[in-house]
Amino acid sequence: MLNVIYTGQKIISDGDEHRYVLVRTWKNPICAPKNRIAWIGMNPAPLTKDGGCRTLTQIESLSRKEGYDSFVMLNLYSKISKTPRELNDAMTVVDARNDDYIRKELGKASRVVCAWGDRCCVKGFSKRVRDILKLLKGRKLYCLEFTAKGNPIHISRVNGEMVLHIWRNVFCAD
Repeated sequence: MLNVIYTGQKIISDGDEHRYVLVRTWKNPICAPKNRIAWIGMNPAPLTKDGGCRTLTQIESLSRKEGYDSFVMLNLYSKISKTPRELNDAMTVVDARNDDYIRKELGKASRVVCAWGDRCCVKGFSKRVRDILKLLKGRKLYCLEFTAKGNPIHISRVNGEMVLHIWRNVFCAD
């Protein structure tokens, strides 16, 4: 029996201010992952010394339960911050490299889960969601639940069992 190997990869900016991609794989290292799920959140949180956080632990758990051998974490905004409110202080412009990485990583994923929640406190949030939805055009999108405004709920806000649902992509960011 082969041991399950856990590997991770992240793509960050100089100075570690932005994280564009975070990949987690649990598989035989001889084989490349063949069944990847992509998650799109709001913004990357700082990682602990062991490279994790509560959100990533929840995402990995559900990704494994759904039968995937890896996940990629992408975000509307690449700026690393503890809360989305910090994005207003740190940036008002979206880093174009983020969209390039999103396009590239979506090509490797068999399913896309949207999980950015309602974060209207961030300047330009509605426009950013519209821009991401353009990148996702033609893809079947999933989410865990819906916010009261119809947006895909953030994984940390899910109460009870986590189940993927088709998100009809009815844009309701405001």
